[in-house]
Amino acid sequence: MMEVRFPCKTNIIAALAQNCKTQPCNSIVGLSKTQGRVNLYVITSRAPDDKRIYDFCKWNVEAVHHRLLHEGKMSITFKSPSHLVMISGAEPKNLEVVIKVLYDRGSYSKKFEEILKPEFLRKVQAPKSDVKSMSIQLISQYPAPTGVGFPKTLINLSIQHLKYRHVDNRICALEYLQSLTLSDNQLKKLPWCLWQMKSLLSLDVSNNKIFDIPKDIPKSSNLCRNIQCLNLSFNELQEFPLFLKHCQSLNTLKIGGNPIKFIPNSFKTCSQTLRVLDIQRCKLMNLPSCLTHFSLNELTFDGNPFPPPVDNNASSKTAIYKGTCGMSFRIGLDSLQASCVKSILRHKVHIPSDSVPELVLSYINSAQFCDGCFKLVMENSIVYYYPAKVEKFARAYTRLYKNHPVIPGFVCSNRCFKRVTAGKKVIPASLLFKKSS
Repeated sequence: MMEVRFPCKTNIIAALAQNCKTQPCNSIVGLSKTQGRVNLYVITSRAPDDKRIYDFCKWNVEAVHHRLLHEGKMSITFKSPSHLVMISGAEPKNLEVVIKVLYDRGSYSKKFEEILKPEFLRKVQAPKSDVKSMSIQLISQYPAPTGVGFPKTLINLSIQHLKYRHVDNRICALEYLQSLTLSDNQLKKLPWCLWQMKSLLSLDVSNNKIFDIPKDIPKSSNLCRNIQCLNLSFNELQEFPLFLKHCQSLNTLKIGGNPIKFIPNSFKTCSQTLRVLDIQRCKLMNLPSCLTHFSLNELTFDGNPFPPPVDNNASSKTAIYKGTCGMSFRIGLDSLQASCVKSILRHKVHIPSDSVPELVLSYINSAQFCDGCFKLVMENSIVYYYPAKVEKFARAYTRLYKNHPVIPGFVCSNRCFKRVTAGKKVIPASLLFKKSS
């Protein structure tokens, strides 16, 4: 089967209803050849759930009127069954293809094969659609599953306030979609097909019930490479999404309103592109240390349970030895896992994740750099806290009048601790967490 098709508007009138007035509707007119028979078919669609197909044989053509061909108009009269097909809004070159086939009363098979050659098919224009944006806020506006569906040329799509529980797979098939808004629904998970959308630059899934995002999202996925604006605020995320460290083009991140307690240091890989960060109304006890690598235009962190300011007469001015589990101990020799991780990172050894124990991987994610000598620091390091000078890494930020955020610092020795904290107000970790509790 061979075919040629093009978009236009048609008005089909049957012989018994010539006095009935109907309006032209969006259609697709095509020519097809099956088993040596050439047919002209018309697919009309007046509504998403009203799709009709008319099939006419070439030998039933009674007359063709093409005086207004230069205006993209033509009418064809068929007999047995008797119909009048009026075409408008078409490309004149496409109508020339139809006329060439319908007027050929001889060896139509060879002529039709000539039309299907590449040099002739360039005259047949691809379907055009001026629908670039669509906003859906009522169930009646949503495309029916058996209808035409979403326009393939959509660039901006917004679906809000519909109690939407699952993302429609037809949305993931939109090749040119750049902005997708699914806020104020009831989504709980995001489908895998969403990460493979080729052109998506902005995604807004705020005010939903998303509680989990897959941790094994590949770095090479299209969304990780292209996403620039991501809004995950006011969901039910318990952990900071790990795939964000792979988003090298991320410019705006809004993740506030989630019960997140910790932001990993690996997030600093986005420091070159990220300019807007919203982490308000989370459960952060302190600002993440990776923020010192950023140069933000806007930072919002209000509504977090930051501890109250420490009294200036605090008696402790020494380093606090504190591990990640809350236990205090002195700096000693690195554990076997810590030594292994340092060797891997120092020599940039590429080791597949399936050949490395899970404990070693956890050490890699928790590895820091010493603020004094910039060497790798592991868990058994001094951890100290000092009030954050937010103006160093953000131009505009939230100003808190009661509780001030703090940033943890990491050093590898007492010597680096004295070098870093010279002239700084250091907050003892024990006093900090004692007052905050």
